[in-house]
Amino acid sequence: MEEKQRKPQRMVWMEQPLPLARLGAIGFALLIAYASLNPFGFKLDTPVDLWAWLFAPLPKYITLFDVVANILGYMPFGFLMIFAVFPKFTKWPALWVTLAGGMLLSGILESLQIWIPGRVSSKLDWWVNSLGAMIGGLFALPIRPVWLSGGAIDQYRHAWFGKRLSFFILFLLFPWAQIYPQNAWLGMGDLGFASTRISMYWNLPTNHAAQELLITVISMIGVTACFFYSMKALAPRLRLVSSLIFWSIIIKSFITGAQFGLEQAFNWFTVSSVLGMLLGGFVSWLMVGRSSQFHWRVAVLALLAMIAMTNLLPINPYHQQITDTLPKGRFTHFVGILEWLSWIWPALAIYGLTRYRFTPK
Repeated sequence: MEEKQRKPQRMVWMEQPLPLARLGAIGFALLIAYASLNPFGFKLDTPVDLWAWLFAPLPKYITLFDVVANILGYMPFGFLMIFAVFPKFTKWPALWVTLAGGMLLSGILESLQIWIPGRVSSKLDWWVNSLGAMIGGLFALPIRPVWLSGGAIDQYRHAWFGKRLSFFILFLLFPWAQIYPQNAWLGMGDLGFASTRISMYWNLPTNHAAQELLITVISMIGVTACFFYSMKALAPRLRLVSSLIFWSIIIKSFITGAQFGLEQAFNWFTVSSVLGMLLGGFVSWLMVGRSSQFHWRVAVLALLAMIAMTNLLPINPYHQQITDTLPKGRFTHFVGILEWLSWIWPALAIYGLTRYRFTPK
């Protein structure tokens, strides 16, 4: 009987707007704008023709990487737009609206880039960005909107998190918050202030290894307790958190390898991080049968301790070396977005824990 309760029940689908898809499309558009306009060094006193790039010749040097990156960057936007315009537009009309939205977004950003030194506006980028939005829309077109609302994702979200949608979003964002190079694995919330570091008597390599081990353990405990508290009792909580950590490792390794080369893909995966995850996983297993209030207290205390340690303990030399090479890697502006996500994820988690302190699941 208990096993049947664990399986999400099919929900009756009604043709209603999908606010989650609209929020996702807007959010991804803002991410694209951030990546396209970073570092926001606008020279507004320079007289320019905003649409000159439309009539300029194509660049002499076109790399396959730039073309593929631009297409991939707009595909999620196009995918989400198909669901965002539902139910007002469906099927092929939805695709044309998606294509128009991709063209408009890319065109505005290309024009704004004219005012930023070091950024080159190009109609080739406009073409491939629009193509990426269209391809993303084509992928979504055969999928009924039931996939997002009343379908599998919404059923599992409701079965695992109930009314606590913000924790479900934090769950999805967690792997991406780990991509930016961290002082220690899972060590989010590092603002990078050198003035706050405790550097005295902390020069031995063993100290840095112990530091990474400690931060990883505390982070594992805080994240696990946070999701244990936010998930329903019948959800497979330990399995879900374990899968989340696993996919975080895969995604971080893939993007690190794509940015710096395959030989660098697992350089961040140290012995200390592995031991920290094992120890943190053991403590997480011990927390499975504890009360919801216990999980809440542990989550808040551990997340606050993680933020304090990542900002007070010294910077690991390996971490400093990696951050120094970031401007030389690919996806530089994309990684800048993920740095912000790594900063704010623990703060959002603590805010969610406080907000839903007395709210039923």
